[in-house]
Amino acid sequence: MALPNVISALCLTEKGAKAVKEFNPFPSLLSIFYNRDYVMPLNSCLLNDMASIFGSALDELMRHVPSVRKIGIDAIVNAIQRIVQIGKSLQEKEKSSTKSVGKELEDERTCLMQYAYNICQLLESVVHCEDHVGPFVEAKGFEPLIELFPLLMSSNEQFLAHVSCLSNPATSHITHSTTTKVITSVIRSIAQQFSSHLLIRKVVSCIDVSLTSLEQKQKELRILGNTSSVENNISAENILNAVPDVPLHDSEISNNLSRDISSYFHSVITTEWLMNILSTIIRAACNKGNADSWISSPNRDQWKKELSSDSFSGMMKRLCTLHHSAIMEVCRVRVASTSEDPLLEKPPSIYRLRIVCNEGAVVRDGIEIDSCNNIGSLQMGEIVDAYDRCINSSGVMRYNTSRGWVSEQTRGHDREPIAEVISISDEEPTENNLLKDEKNKRIECSVPNLRSVCASMLCRLQNSQKIFFSCLSRAIIHGVRAGASSRTGLSNPGVHAGAMINYVTCHIRQGLDAVKDKLSDDSELALYLSNIIELLHVCICDEKRERRILNIPLLLSVSALDSVLDDEGQGSLPVSGIFGAIRFVLKFNLNEMAKFSSSENHRDILINLLKEPPSTFHEKAISSSFKNQRLSKAAAASLPPTLHFLRRLCSRSLLVESQLSTLLNRMKYTDLTNILGEDAVKHYTVQDKNK
Repeated sequence: MALPNVISALCLTEKGAKAVKEFNPFPSLLSIFYNRDYVMPLNSCLLNDMASIFGSALDELMRHVPSVRKIGIDAIVNAIQRIVQIGKSLQEKEKSSTKSVGKELEDERTCLMQYAYNICQLLESVVHCEDHVGPFVEAKGFEPLIELFPLLMSSNEQFLAHVSCLSNPATSHITHSTTTKVITSVIRSIAQQFSSHLLIRKVVSCIDVSLTSLEQKQKELRILGNTSSVENNISAENILNAVPDVPLHDSEISNNLSRDISSYFHSVITTEWLMNILSTIIRAACNKGNADSWISSPNRDQWKKELSSDSFSGMMKRLCTLHHSAIMEVCRVRVASTSEDPLLEKPPSIYRLRIVCNEGAVVRDGIEIDSCNNIGSLQMGEIVDAYDRCINSSGVMRYNTSRGWVSEQTRGHDREPIAEVISISDEEPTENNLLKDEKNKRIECSVPNLRSVCASMLCRLQNSQKIFFSCLSRAIIHGVRAGASSRTGLSNPGVHAGAMINYVTCHIRQGLDAVKDKLSDDSELALYLSNIIELLHVCICDEKRERRILNIPLLLSVSALDSVLDDEGQGSLPVSGIFGAIRFVLKFNLNEMAKFSSSENHRDILINLLKEPPSTFHEKAISSSFKNQRLSKAAAASLPPTLHFLRRLCSRSLLVESQLSTLLNRMKYTDLTNILGEDAVKHYTVQDKNK
C-alpha cells in the first residue's frame, strides 16, 4: 500500500518521473486486485478497505504528479476491461455447464465478485477528484463500468436458485453483494463532475441495447415455452406462461428453459439498473443546475435538450410498453395464483450458501440474534450447506448449517447481504447434527413457485420507473423555475419542461388505456390501476425533501383530458383518466369490504370449504388463513396507494411553494402552451368560460 508514496518520491526529480513513465508500474500494481492469489478464501490481505486506501494514495500521486495521470488512468481502465473479460468468460462457462456447476466455477464466481468490488472501491477514491473524471471518461472507462454489472449475476439454474430463495426478490440486491452499490457510487461521482448530457446520451444508448437484447430473449423464451407471440416484441404480455408454476426444486426444468428464463430476467434486471443509473445522472444534473456557476455555463441547458431528443423519446416509448405490459402480467399472475403462502410449498432439503459479506458471517446457536450465543464465524467466500431456514422476530431470514445459524442479510436500514443461495436440491442431507431452536418463535419459509418469483422480478420495473419518473418530475420543476430567473426572464420558459411533461403524461394515459380488453377481472384491474396511481403520486408529490413540492404543471397536464359523467343532480363523476381510475379502485374496495363483512356469505363459504375434514397440510393452511382473512389480497394491495394519493390532494393546499405559484401567475397563454400542450390549455380555457 506504500508503493504509490514510493513512486511519488521517485517523481520528485525529472529523471525519476521520466523513469516512472517509461517503466509504467501501474498495470502490475493494479493486477493484484484481480489476482486469485490475493482474494478470499485464499488470502485476506485486500479486506478492510485496502483497495480504497490504495485508491486514495493513487489519487494523491496523480494530483501531485500530473505527468503520470494519463498512464495511471489508462491502467485503471485496462483493469476494468480485464475484469469484464474474466466475467464474460465465466458467464459462457456457466451457460454451457449442466444444472450443477462444479467447485471450480463456484470459486471463480466468488473471485469475480471480489475483483469487481476491489477495482470499483479503488476507482471510487480516484474519481472524487474532478481532475481525474474527465480523463477517465475520455479513456473510455465509463462503458466497461456499465458492462460490469450484468456479469455479476450468475446464470442458468444457479441464478434461478438464488432469486427463488431471496426474502424479497422485488427489492433485494440480485447481485447480492455490495459491489452494485459501489458501482453506483462511482457513477454518481462521475455524474456530479462531468458533462451530464454526454453521460445521458451514453446511458440512453446502453438502455436501447438492453431493450433490444430483451426483445430477442423474450422471443426465444416464448418459442421454447410455447407461448403465443405478441404484436409488439417488447411487450411482456403472457410471458410468465412459459415459466413453471412449481418451486424450482420440485420442477424438472430443462437446461434450455432455465437458460432462457435466466437470460430473459438478466436483461430485465439490467434494464432496471440502467434506469436507476439514468435517474442518478438526471438528479445530479438538477443539483448542478441549481448552482450559479452552472447557470452561467454555456452547457446549462444541454442536458435538458438531451432529454427532449428523438433518441430519448424513442427509448421512453419502448420503456412505456415494457412497463405497462410487465405490471399487467404481474397482476394477472398474482390474482390467478391459488396461493402465495410459502407454508403451502414443500421446502428443499439442502440450500447451498456462499458467504458474500467482507466481514464474514457470525454463527449463532439459535435463530434470534440478540438472545443467542455466538459460537463461531464463516469467512468471506466460504461455501456451506444449510438444511433449514426460517424468519426470526426481527424479520431476518436465517439458515441452519451444521455449524449453526447464519443470516441472509443484516438488520440495518441498508439490509447488507451476508449469504446468498447458489443452489437448492431435494437430496437427503448426510449431516444430522443440526442445532434445533424450539424455544423461539419462528416463521416457516419455504421456496415459492418459480412463476411467482419471476413475477416479483418483473415488479422491479415498477420500482425503477418510480425512481426515474421522480427524477423527471424534478427536472420539470427545474425547467419551469428557470423561467422565473431574472437572468433568463420569461421569454421562453419551460420548452424542455414541456417535453418531459408530455413524456410522463403520455405514459400515464397509455397506461390507463392499455388495460382495455386485456384485464377482464376486477381484481387484476384494481391492482394494475393502483400501480399507475402510485407512479403518478411519486411524480407529482416530492415528500422526501425538507420543502414539500407539488408538481402542479404535471398534475394539470395529466388530468386535463379526464372524461366525466353527469349523474342527475349529483355533480360530475370521473369515468376515465386518472380520477376515473381512483374511483374504480375505491368502488372495487368498497365492494370487497361489503363481501367480506357479510356474515352469512362468510359462513356459507366456510361451510363449503370444510364439508370434508382436512386431510392434507394444504387444506389445513387454506382453512386456517381464510378464517382470519378480512379482505382480499387485491383489495389490500390496491387501497393504500390510492388513499395515500387522494389524501395528499385533498388534505392540503395544492400550491405549497410560493416561487412556483408566482411563476404560474405571471405566465401568458403561449408560456402555458409550451409547458402543458395546446390541448390541455384549451381544455381549461373552455372550462373557465363555462363557469
